[in-house]
Amino acid sequence: MSEKLLNYYHCHKKIYYFAFLFSFYIFLGICISYPITYDTDNIFFSADNRRAFFDMVNITGSHYRIKVHPELLILVQAPTLLLNGFVNHHRMTVIVMEAFCGTLSGYIFYEILKCRKIEVHIRKLVTAIYVFSFSNIIFSTVPETFIFANLGLISYWYFILLALEQDKKFTIQEVFLLIFWGCINFGITLTNYGSYLIGLVCLLIKRYGKKDWVKLFFKINVINSIFIVFLCLFQKFIWKQAPLFWESIIVGIKGGGYEELNYMNWNININKTILWIKQTMVYPIFSPDVYISNRIYFGGFSVIKKVFVCLFLLIIILIILTTIKEIISRKQRIGIDGLFFAYCGNLILHYIYGSQEAFIYSCHYVFLLLIIVAVTVDNYKSRSRKTIFTIVLAIFAVAEFCNNIDIFLKTTRLALGNAGVTFSYIRAMKGAVLCGGILFSIYRFLKRKHIKAVHLTYNEVANNYCHYLMTYLFFICIIGFFVAFNY
Repeated sequence: MSEKLLNYYHCHKKIYYFAFLFSFYIFLGICISYPITYDTDNIFFSADNRRAFFDMVNITGSHYRIKVHPELLILVQAPTLLLNGFVNHHRMTVIVMEAFCGTLSGYIFYEILKCRKIEVHIRKLVTAIYVFSFSNIIFSTVPETFIFANLGLISYWYFILLALEQDKKFTIQEVFLLIFWGCINFGITLTNYGSYLIGLVCLLIKRYGKKDWVKLFFKINVINSIFIVFLCLFQKFIWKQAPLFWESIIVGIKGGGYEELNYMNWNININKTILWIKQTMVYPIFSPDVYISNRIYFGGFSVIKKVFVCLFLLIIILIILTTIKEIISRKQRIGIDGLFFAYCGNLILHYIYGSQEAFIYSCHYVFLLLIIVAVTVDNYKSRSRKTIFTIVLAIFAVAEFCNNIDIFLKTTRLALGNAGVTFSYIRAMKGAVLCGGILFSIYRFLKRKHIKAVHLTYNEVANNYCHYLMTYLFFICIIGFFVAFNY
């Protein structure tokens, strides 16, 4: 087969997988979110679904939580309004947005493992575990901000891991991308800027050395601060009722009370630690049973499921110990130390902040853990050891998929039963086929006369990123001006 035909085959195979996963999330999203009006209280696992839904589609409403999601309206509502011009239905538009971001996150996760040269079968298994993890399934199908934060973080780390392989000083494109992701990660969720800083430090030390990185670190963060303030003021100009994030911080400093302190728990005890482990390491990947009492909560595991969970936790513990050993001995692949510190930082944060509901923040860090799992298993020199771990991952992936789909459908029945509505598999299937077909048709239309190489160079990836992000910024600015003009 010629190189051109091989490239054609690989390019189209990717879009087949992408369209399938997108259709799958659309199907589940229509089942669980389409029948609900979101004009009542929140119901899904302590998440703010009602607030997130109206932050995405309501121009004139009260967007009080923007104080911890400083640029959410301009970054998320603007493209949602554009999409709604085609879809013409708010709930369906939100479903499509969430599903697309979840699918794109899964695609980028696979590309990260590919750029790390992970063996194909390990790459596919861990990607399957990621895209069918319970947190990805839930937050790609119900209204929330977490999948957007996830997309910002995972695309940022993809860039960081690629940039770490380079030795030259930053190009203009790289500086633009670093500033963009600084604004994105801070703008969707304040605390995600911590993960951004960890990646930035790793990159600067690698590219500029241990003596020269501090000055550039300071410059980039000053520029980030300027652009963040500008975007917040621009957002305030468009959505006049949206608060500025620093206003609540200033009130808190003056002694007026800062709301986020109410979600912090500094106690250390066994019961809290056990719940924290479940909420951060287990439930996001392999869901327990669920029940409803005003809202949906996690229950327990059956005996058989406990075996799979214990097996998975054992693997995670072994891999974390191996990673720590390799970081200390400096034998790990470049960039994995940054992923590990970012993951640990998230674990520590959510031991203090929202420890009773850490599951809902899991989109921010589960991908970090699974990348570490894939890299560590791939690094094992013993072929028999690698084979054993691969077989265990394959068994777990099948069990995870079956379990999570079953629990998702039970969650759907509980939620819709509580709202007094029902869902239709036929309608969900029609919507999935329609959206998947449209996506694939757009791809074929854009690619019919041009076949890109499968293996892009780093500069090509950076340039593509810049083009895509500049287009995104252009559209949200245009939409923003029209919203400001009309409202």
